Amino acid sequence: MRTQSESIDSPTKGVMDYRIKMLSKTTCDGKLDALRASGIGTGPHKAAEYDPLGATVLERFDDYYGGMLGVAKMELIAIADQNARVAALQVGQIDFIYALSAEQVPLFANNPNFTVQSVPTGRWVGMVMNTQQAPFDDVRVHKAVRISVDRDALG
Repeated sequence: MRTQSESIDSPTKGVMDYRIKMLSKTTCDGKLDALRASGIGTGPHKAAEYDPLGATVLERFDDYYGGMLGVAKMELIAIADQNARVAALQVGQIDFIYALSAEQVPLFANNPNFTVQSVPTGRWVGMVMNTQQAPFDDVRVHKAVRISVDRDALG
């Protein structure tokens, strides 16, 4: 299976699965290369190749306490641009992407070659105001914006 991972600022940039980030301090001594060399960590996969800016290969860890998974090998490809990820999926360069935007869902929703899954989650939609500059330096404007927002429309 080939998949993508969002480009994130972290020591494990390029790896989406939170489980691969769980390392024994004594095993890796703070060095991420030790993960690849040792293969010791927690989770249903082990890192066979690690390239946070390119492709990271995960292989099934057959001794995982939670049971053996059906996917024997995954390639996580770092594609920073969301539109490039969508294009790669559309032409078959990758098999899966995480978190389509609302505008991108219709590209796949009625296509029998794709399955779009929606999972209800918590959500935060923010509006950032520079309170050092007008008109947002006026507390009455803060209140007016807060009252005028249609929270139901935001989801």
